[in-house]
Amino acid sequence: MNDIEKAIAYLEDAVKETDEIIVDCSQRLQAELREQKEYFIIAVLALHEKTERENPKPLALDELKERVGKPVYRRWKNGNGTWEIVKQVTEETLPLGSRGKTIAKIHFNGAYSPEYFKSADFYDHEPKEVRQDA
Repeated sequence: MNDIEKAIAYLEDAVKETDEIIVDCSQRLQAELREQKEYFIIAVLALHEKTERENPKPLALDELKERVGKPVYRRWKNGNGTWEIVKQVTEETLPLGSRGKTIAKIHFNGAYSPEYFKSADFYDHEPKEVRQDA
């Protein structure tokens, strides 16, 4: 568990403990604890967002379809990557000789990448580190 994950766990525990002890506190202390709890929740959300930005999960096909006209980071399986603008996302069912398999075609500036899941991963943000499972 890295430091960010430890901080998230600590703050989430603090929120739970606040809920457990608040009923036994004075009105003034309850108000302070509620305010403190809100700040803890904001911090947890911010830390989760930081983690997702630094280590994003590859976009699923439905998510990629929503990115048409927007930039995505394409990282090839070899680790190289570039920013691209998604022009169009289509799906095509291959002839029966290919067992009727459906593939996705991702169009970038007139070119397309068939079966993109096999050739590259796509992200909203450039991953901070190269994943070991890529």
